[in-house]
Amino acid sequence: MIELRTLGAIELCHPDGSAINTVLAQPRRLALLIYLAKAGAGPAPAFHRRDALLALFWPDADNESARSALKVATHFLRRSLGEGVIVSRGGGELGIAANAIACDASAFEHAARTGRLAEAVALYRGDFVPAFHISGAPQFEDWIERERARLAAHHRQTLEQLARAAEQAGGTTEALALWRRMVDAAPLDTGAVLALMRAHDRTGDRAAALLAARDHEQRVRAELDADVDPSVRALEHELRRGRLEPNVRPAPAVSAIPTNEEHRSSVDAPARPNAPTYGKASSDAASDTVDVAASRSGGARPMWPRASGPGRGVAVGVAVLAAALVAAAVLTSRTESSTPPLRRERVLVAPLENRTGDSQLDALGEMAADWIAQGLQETALVDVVDPLSAIASRRRVEGEALGTGLTRAGTLARAAGAGSVVWGAVYRSGDSIFFRVQVSDVAAGKRRVALEPVAVSTRDARTGVERLRQQVAGALAAQLDRRVSSVSDPTGRPATLEAYREYALGLEKFPRQGSGPQEAIPHFAAATRLDTTFYSPWVWLDFAFDGLGQDGQRDSVIALLAAHRTRLVPLDRHALDSFEAGARRDWDGVLKAEIEAARLSPGSEWSFNVGLDLFNEGRAREALNYLRQVDPEHGWAREWLNYWTLLAEAYHMDGR
Repeated sequence: MIELRTLGAIELCHPDGSAINTVLAQPRRLALLIYLAKAGAGPAPAFHRRDALLALFWPDADNESARSALKVATHFLRRSLGEGVIVSRGGGELGIAANAIACDASAFEHAARTGRLAEAVALYRGDFVPAFHISGAPQFEDWIERERARLAAHHRQTLEQLARAAEQAGGTTEALALWRRMVDAAPLDTGAVLALMRAHDRTGDRAAALLAARDHEQRVRAELDADVDPSVRALEHELRRGRLEPNVRPAPAVSAIPTNEEHRSSVDAPARPNAPTYGKASSDAASDTVDVAASRSGGARPMWPRASGPGRGVAVGVAVLAAALVAAAVLTSRTESSTPPLRRERVLVAPLENRTGDSQLDALGEMAADWIAQGLQETALVDVVDPLSAIASRRRVEGEALGTGLTRAGTLARAAGAGSVVWGAVYRSGDSIFFRVQVSDVAAGKRRVALEPVAVSTRDARTGVERLRQQVAGALAAQLDRRVSSVSDPTGRPATLEAYREYALGLEKFPRQGSGPQEAIPHFAAATRLDTTFYSPWVWLDFAFDGLGQDGQRDSVIALLAAHRTRLVPLDRHALDSFEAGARRDWDGVLKAEIEAARLSPGSEWSFNVGLDLFNEGRAREALNYLRQVDPEHGWAREWLNYWTLLAEAYHMDGR
């Protein structure tokens, strides 16, 4: 079997161990082989469409030239590797023959998934295809970056699992070595550094524990320009005193996140002079209203604020404010009886029902729904109900008898104004979890497409969620856009169940009038601690810190997101672009990034942000185009006065 090594270095060898230098000397043809082998090194071939390969490796060539280049490259690989390695299916697909190539990256993932953790760690000798580059193929370069980040994260998770298992078994020396490797792989991971310090202390080497703290502090200052997490200093202090607290609580990933004690103190503390007023439980409706126009001039800000720009606000008159309140009351009351027609292209991904009998897996269905929705957003082909609107619509029907299956999913979809719904259930059989998903037409109550069941080990449910994401996105793309035959690989991995539970709690609390953002912060922070590769909570932490005027905390969050830019999903990358532009006071850059985010998630908080910015620039008609993307009948804005105030003022400015 031919051996392809991609971790730490690139090597390609015949079964006798001799290097296949002819291929190693041809970067683009080697890249094609790596791409085919990464998915197809196993007991069954994995095929790729030729058209997709053309777009990946020869995007700037005309169709005839690209097809000719692929044909020549395929012939070259077959001659260099031997007949039967590169195989075709029909006239339109290429792949690697079953068991023809042994790829270390694929072997690493398989070993980790099947619980052979020590074998997996031994296989991971470094980054995926390090320093490998081909010109003129940006999509392939993006794929390399995503795979590199994903495999590195999987490696860190495997190291952590092994280290904790060694500690439980009393293997002090083994655990120390594993935690040291973990810190080498993720030097900014506070939890790993704390674990390494404790491991050194258990071996009696307290000086090495203190040195680990000092090295970590130097790295944090150099790379993030931030202070080290207080928990590191606290543990360092305990070590210097000669006694170690037995139950030191895991720390946040960066010092930007307050502890629960700090959070409680901040809730009880008096508001800053420029702190936003989100609204209080009060009979004085006018006092609850956020001054939208002040959001660019340092006054009170709306729920999803950005850094303020000078002199871009529009004065709000008493008459306009009164009109806004009346409009809010009238439009809100109207929603009680009006039901707008369902739009076929608007899609709700309903939480998958838990049919396993294990309540610990309740969050799995919600996590799967969130990850599938994210994959659909990336296709840019459908209007996906954003997470906040999905939560708001579920609240509206909480008191109803939802039933099960399509009856339940249809009720949730109608509450969200969606004409299409992705729904299904999670089952369990022995050591396996099965995901069964369908896509249905809500109005007709008919199934549009049923996907093949996805089965994975109970130890690796996240892999099943990834495969679901791909299947659903591909199925809906084929339904709604005939030009699309596949979707790109996901840019990351779904969160762990524990992290997702906290993230979902934060999303649920964030929109609440009053202290919602403050109440959400500990949940978003907990999600970042529980899964250091889950970046969406960081975006929401930035929203919360910005709204509360905690600029120092924002800076730390932005620095962390920037350090992991290549690992962010597209929507989160646009969020980071917006945050960074705001820090530079580049308002045009903020608006551009927000428009890109709203394009991926129309009707979400990003549509509101774009509308607010355009309104504050005096562009009321353009602002209305984005504000009206928000679904006030069913979504998160239904009972949020700030949205109605801004909408009414935009109509007023436009002379309507």
